Amino acid sequence: MIEYTAEQVQVIRDAIAKGREAMDRAAHYDPLVFANTYISYGGVQIPGEWHNTTLSERVAQQLLVSLKSGRHGSDDEHLRRELKRVQTEVRWAALAQSDKIVGFYLRLGPAARLEATCRQLLGEDFGLGAAVFPKTRIVVVPAACSDYEFVPVLEDEVEQ
Repeated sequence: MIEYTAEQVQVIRDAIAKGREAMDRAAHYDPLVFANTYISYGGVQIPGEWHNTTLSERVAQQLLVSLKSGRHGSDDEHLRRELKRVQTEVRWAALAQSDKIVGFYLRLGPAARLEATCRQLLGEDFGLGAAVFPKTRIVVVPAACSDYEFVPVLEDEVEQ
């Protein structure tokens, strides 16, 4: 599968940061609050197609329509990936408000475990244990990782 370029990863990371900031300012952890900001900062990217703004804009519009209508299923892989990102980021930001949560453990599903780029993330260690990302970290999951979740990790669950 084609992956994001380094430039795309940075744009996505920056857009996620802005989306999280918008939710924090609003004190409202809502998919539309996140998505509107994330989209306005160019967060919707098509893997490997840095300059395909037409497709990115179409996916961004479909993302907003899906979120407003409450329909979260799609045959479009790009839209499914962005819906998953929005849902993941909103949940992450809301849960990260708790002082008890120190990070999030990456759990890969069966399809993601088959992808080397996804498995690479399992080796990341920021002092909280393998595949546990600090709650302040922004993780841009590779495009090939379609089935994953981030599980909150409490302070007393951290490996010593």
